Amino acid sequence: MTRAYIYPTPIAKSLSPSPVANRDSVSLREATFIVLFLILLAGAYWLYKSGNSYVAMALVGLPFVTACALQPRVGLYAYFFWQAWDSAFVIGDSESAWLTPAKILAFLAMGTGILPLFKQNASLLASRGIVTSLLAFAVIAALSAVWSLDPARSGRIAAQMFVQLALLWVCVKLVSGDLAFIKRLFFWTFIGGLTAGGYAIVFGMKQTAYGRATIGDKANPGSVAAALVTGITCAPVLWVFVRRAWFRAFLFVGVLLIVLGVFATGSRAAVGGVGIGFVGAAVFSRSSALIGKVLIVTLMIGLAFGVAWASLNSGVLGEKSEARLANWLGVAPPSGVQAQGARVGRGEVWSIAWRGFTGTKGIGAGVGAAAQANFRYAGVYKDVHSNILGSLTEMGLPGIVTFVVLHALLIVGSWRMHLRALTGPAIVIFCGYFSFGATHTTYSTKLFWIPMTLMIILLEFDARLRASIGNPQ
Repeated sequence: MTRAYIYPTPIAKSLSPSPVANRDSVSLREATFIVLFLILLAGAYWLYKSGNSYVAMALVGLPFVTACALQPRVGLYAYFFWQAWDSAFVIGDSESAWLTPAKILAFLAMGTGILPLFKQNASLLASRGIVTSLLAFAVIAALSAVWSLDPARSGRIAAQMFVQLALLWVCVKLVSGDLAFIKRLFFWTFIGGLTAGGYAIVFGMKQTAYGRATIGDKANPGSVAAALVTGITCAPVLWVFVRRAWFRAFLFVGVLLIVLGVFATGSRAAVGGVGIGFVGAAVFSRSSALIGKVLIVTLMIGLAFGVAWASLNSGVLGEKSEARLANWLGVAPPSGVQAQGARVGRGEVWSIAWRGFTGTKGIGAGVGAAAQANFRYAGVYKDVHSNILGSLTEMGLPGIVTFVVLHALLIVGSWRMHLRALTGPAIVIFCGYFSFGATHTTYSTKLFWIPMTLMIILLEFDARLRASIGNPQ
C-alpha cells in the first residue's frame, strides 16, 4: 500500500513531494565562495613554495575562519572533506607527533558551532541511547587514566574522544534537521575521499616508506584506506537523496575510482569493509523482496570480484598492494610477487592482547596503553589492533560492555528506520567502519567518530521525518 506523505517546514522544503526529491541546488553564494577559496588556495600554494608559509596560512586562514563564524556549517563541511587527507599532514617531525590539521579544524568547527545551538533547541529523537553510550565510553576512557600504565597518553586520548563527542553533538544538531545540509555534508565527505583516492592512484607510489600507495610519507596506507572507505559509504546515501541521472553516474564512477584507491593502499581490512558493507546492505535492506535480495546480493558479489579482478590486472597497483589483494582473493598475483606475512599475525596479536587483559585483573591497562600491558604481561610490545579487544584490554569489562551496547543500538536503529531506503546505506556505513575497526584500534580517532556521526545524522533525520508525518504504522 502506498502512503501519502506530508512534510512540514523545514523538511518540506527538502523532501516535498517525494522523500527523495532534490529541490535544493547549490546557491550562487556557495558557488562563489568555493571558486574564490580555490583561487586563494592556489595563491597560498604559490606563496608556500616561495617560502612564505605564514603569509600563505593567513591568505586562506583568515577568510576561512570568517566564513565559519558567519556560517558554522562551513567548518563542518571542511572537516569532513579533509578527513581523507589528514593523515598526510602530521605537524611535527618526531615519531610521536600527533597534531594534524583536522584536530585544529575540529576546535574551529566546535567553537563556531556552539553558539547557534543556543538558538535552536532540537532534541535528539532517535539516538539518545547511542549518544549516552558514546558519552559513557568516553567517561570510562577518562577514568581509565587513573590506573593506566601510561597516564599521560591515556589522558590525552580520552580528551581527544571528548572533543570528538562534542563535535558529533554540534554536527548532529546543526545538520540533521534539514536534508539540504545533510546532502552537503555527505557530498563533501565523498569529494574528500574521491580527491584523496585519485591522488593515491596517480602519485601514491612515489613515497617509499610503506611500499604501498598512500598520500604522503607520513600517511599510513591503512589509515588512508579507512578514510577512503568513509568517503565510499557516503555514496549510497547521496544515491537515495539525489535522483538526477548525471549525478548518479558521477557517484558510480567516483566510487569505482575510490575503490581502486583502496585497492592501491593494499589494506585488506578496508577492502573487506567495502565488500561486506554493500553485500550486507543487500541482505538486510528492508526495501526489497526475497527474490530481489538474492539477485542484488549475487550482483553485488559479482561486481565486487569483477572490480577487484580488474584492479588486480590494471597495472595501477604496486607489487606489494597487488600481492596483498591477490592473497585476499585467493589467486596468483600477476606480477608473481607473493605477499609477505606479518611478523606477528592478527591471531597472535589478539592472543597477546588477551594475556595483557587478564594481567590487568579485568580493569584494563588504560586507554591507549594496550602495548604496555602486552609487554608487561605477555612480553611483547604490540598494540592490540582491534576496537573489540582494544576496548576490553584498555578499558576492561565496562569498556567492552559499553562498546557492545553502542553497536547493538546502532544496528537496531538502522533496522527500524522509517524511510526504508536509508536502511541499506546505514548498514554500508556501519560495516565500513566496523570491519576496519575489527582489525585496527580506531575508537579514539575520526575513523570511528565520523562514520558514527554520519549514522546518527541519518537516524535523527529519519526520526524527524517520522514525526513530521504523524508516525504512521
